[in-house]
Amino acid sequence: MEMEFDPGKDAGNIAKHGLSLADAAALEWDTLWAMEDDHRDYGEPRMIGRSDAMSKTLPDGRRLDGNTPEEEAAIEAGIAADPDTYEPTEEEARQLRRVGRPPAAVTKERITIRLSPDVVERFRASGPGWQGRMNAALQDWLREHEPEQAEAGGTGQDG
Repeated sequence: MEMEFDPGKDAGNIAKHGLSLADAAALEWDTLWAMEDDHRDYGEPRMIGRSDAMSKTLPDGRRLDGNTPEEEAAIEAGIAADPDTYEPTEEEARQLRRVGRPPAAVTKERITIRLSPDVVERFRASGPGWQGRMNAALQDWLREHEPEQAEAGGTGQDG
């Protein structure tokens, strides 16, 4: 997913939270509950959200885990002190709706394919995001080969 954000805001978020705004692309969007933040005019669309996911491994291997009670208290204090942050009221929190993954600029085609078990096993063993890494490996192959000149299946067998 492609995301746009102000580089200055990104630098501030990295300094303040240790996360780039680009990390939002790795969120569990299917578990996100959100609503538009319209409590004031930011000059850009903003969302308020909460995810059911308590932990996440980012594509670069960094691990995000659920907050401890101390971390939650620090977050609440930061929200209270930051004029650009807004905590929804209980009534507003009840308005949160599942968002789902934002539409990608380039969508992928869903197919059924038969692969050798050892290939699938090794990609799956690489952890979350293995299907994206498999797609990248196929894209690398295409950069170096002409598909119409390759034998079917690379082994002389279909499938």
